[in-house]
Parts: sequence; structure tokens; C-alpha cells
Amino acid sequence: MNKKDISNIGSLIQEGQFFLAQKKIEELISNEPNNLSYRNILAIIYVKQKKFKDSIMVLKNIIIQSPKFIDAYINLGTIYNELNQLQDSENCFKQVILIDPNHTLALSHLASLYDKKSNHEKALKINLKLIKINPNNLEVLNNYSGGLVKLGRLDEAKKNIKK
Repeated sequence: MNKKDISNIGSLIQEGQFFLAQKKIEELISNEPNNLSYRNILAIIYVKQKKFKDSIMVLKNIIIQSPKFIDAYINLGTIYNELNQLQDSENCFKQVILIDPNHTLALSHLASLYDKKSNHEKALKINLKLIKINPNNLEVLNNYSGGLVKLGRLDEAKKNIKK
């Protein structure tokens, strides 16, 4: 992987020059067709262009080629969440957790997803696991306290906030 090329593509994406970024990553893919990281970047570019079907197709193909390619599951789960396909999104994040039970990004997405589905008890359990992984993460501590409030466990939430 040419880090300079990838850096340039990243800059193009940040600048909103998606068409040019897409052309450059497609050129890299044509030179290295089995490079799944390049394909993952292409899927991200498609998302930025709101080409969700194309992105989903690329990510599913990555997963077929490499069933343990975590970034593809994360990106696919995020797309499904954005499209409000919550069960598909949940399945993607759960797959990551099967591969890596302490993957904090997948756990965070899953907790947020459960909150979105009003399954606050499950979200709370995941946030508790995240706290055990990183007890100094203020965002997770806040999410945990918020989950306690949603469940009507105000005394516990107050104690947690005071910590």
C-alpha cells in the first residue's frame, strides 16, 4: 500500500472531491485487486456520495473474501443503521464481537443501536462492559448514567455521576 496515495485520497475525501478520490482508489484497486483495504476505502467513498447500494455490495464482497475483516462489518453496520435497517446493523456489530469480544467501537455502536431500539437494559449491559474495558472513558460513563436514568434507576445514576 502506498501511504502517500492513500493520504492523498484521504485529503480528497475530506475536501469533498469524491469523484476524484473514487477514480484514484479504483486505479489502486486495478493494480492490486485483492487489496481489501482499498475496497473498504472505495465503500467509504460511495457512502460519502450516498451510493449506499454500491457501498453495501463492496462491503459484502469484502466479507465473502475475508470473513474476519472487521472494518467491513463496522462500515456495513453503520450504513444499515443510517438506513434504519436496525436488525441488519445489529447483526454486523454482533459479528465483530464474535471475532473480537472487546472491540470497543462495535460495542459502542451496538449500545447506541439498542438505545435507538429502546432496549435500554441491553444498552446498559454493553456500556458496563465498555466501562470495564476503559473505566476512564467519560462518554461511556455518561451513556451508562443516561441508561440508568432511562430505566428509572435515578439513585444509581446519581452515584455514578459523583464518581
